[in-house]
Amino acid sequence: MLTHSSASKEQLKTPSHATNEHLLDLACILALGTMVLIFFSKTVFWGQSISKINFLCEWDSLFQANSTGATRAMDPSVIELLIPMYFLVAKQWCSNIIPLWNSYSGFGCPLVGDIQATVFSPFRFFFNLHPTMYMYNLSLVLEIITAAISTFLLARLLGLRYYAAVFASLIYALCPFNLWYLELLSGPVNSLFPLLVWLFTRAAYNPTFWRFVIAGGGVGVVILSGHPESAFFSIAFASLLYFTISTQLA
Repeated sequence: MLTHSSASKEQLKTPSHATNEHLLDLACILALGTMVLIFFSKTVFWGQSISKINFLCEWDSLFQANSTGATRAMDPSVIELLIPMYFLVAKQWCSNIIPLWNSYSGFGCPLVGDIQATVFSPFRFFFNLHPTMYMYNLSLVLEIITAAISTFLLARLLGLRYYAAVFASLIYALCPFNLWYLELLSGPVNSLFPLLVWLFTRAAYNPTFWRFVIAGGGVGVVILSGHPESAFFSIAFASLLYFTISTQLA
């Protein structure tokens, strides 16, 4: 079985061999991050937007003069809701207005309790400090980098060779499905899913107190970062893999 062979390989590694593998892993991680940055170099270095908010002129008659007539097979209401919400959250953080009050909903309500606002999402930490469309687009690139690196770590932990792990990470991170849903509430969860599975798998192979604590922290990050249904299924499948590996290693 894959899990048994991976566990036995970990036991047979000498310190020097383990150090060499860690260095190779680090080199691959840096290479993956560099490849994603190159792929989105126009966004990172020249400020070209990859956000779907650019299609606003195709949806809103107010900007009809700039319309190209292109059709977009998606519901624009989600994008038109979430991006202004993120800017409102960032404005509240920068103004130290706690509990991030939303005065535009009825008689007002705290954004802390609004799932769609994702006020504690780590992907928007820098955006909340400097809320601009450029920083928002960088947060989308950060989601892709997170997906690529965490997929590589998971693949290596499961015993895949370097070339296979790099291939799997790029295929997952640049998957058209994941890129399409990047700005929706399921997008951050999709990016964090490999990381969550990696944390649970590490805990299954070597069940220590701190690995359980870190895995639990990963669960909290996933819950706070996106759609609750996507978070539920991500946690459920990560837990199922954990129990499967633990049972085989017992």
